[in-house]
Amino acid sequence: MVAFPGYSEQRLRELMVRSIALRWPDERLLLLTRARRLPAWESGPAGGGESTAATARASGGDDDGFAAVTQRRLFFRERTSGPALIRTTGLLFGILSLAILAFGGDVMGAFAIGAVAGMVWGGGWLAEVTGSTNGDLSFDRILRTDFEEQLLEGITSGGVPFRVHVKDPSDFRMVAAIVAGHEASAA
Repeated sequence: MVAFPGYSEQRLRELMVRSIALRWPDERLLLLTRARRLPAWESGPAGGGESTAATARASGGDDDGFAAVTQRRLFFRERTSGPALIRTTGLLFGILSLAILAFGGDVMGAFAIGAVAGMVWGGGWLAEVTGSTNGDLSFDRILRTDFEEQLLEGITSGGVPFRVHVKDPSDFRMVAAIVAGHEASAA
């Protein structure tokens, strides 16, 4: 079930293609797949002995979304985001502005609300495009690839633990192959 205002896979694909082109012009989107971002590990990567992905799925302590893969990095994007909510707020202001006009209200008031609606929506769009690639994990910073759990773990350049469970087994194998190919070419 998609929460409103959530991303469809096609909408997120379009957003990621634009965002990646802005930040890394020499890279392109190779794969977009359903995934879950898991909570940070307690005792470091590959700790614990228990099934970390299964534990997080059972406890609900994770975020549902998509993993995007380029030639050099992995991203995670939630199904909903703050900028999408901001854009929705702008849209609601726009509808309010049109309602004021339609029901014979003040034209200048409707224009002012419409202008605010456009600025809010535009600000949300700009935040969405520029922020959709935040939290990337460079393949060089992946510390563990767990084929049994379909799990990738690493630490972002900002020092933030990054753990993502790829839901589809064939997509996980493709992601793991892209990562392994990058590691082999770097060696």
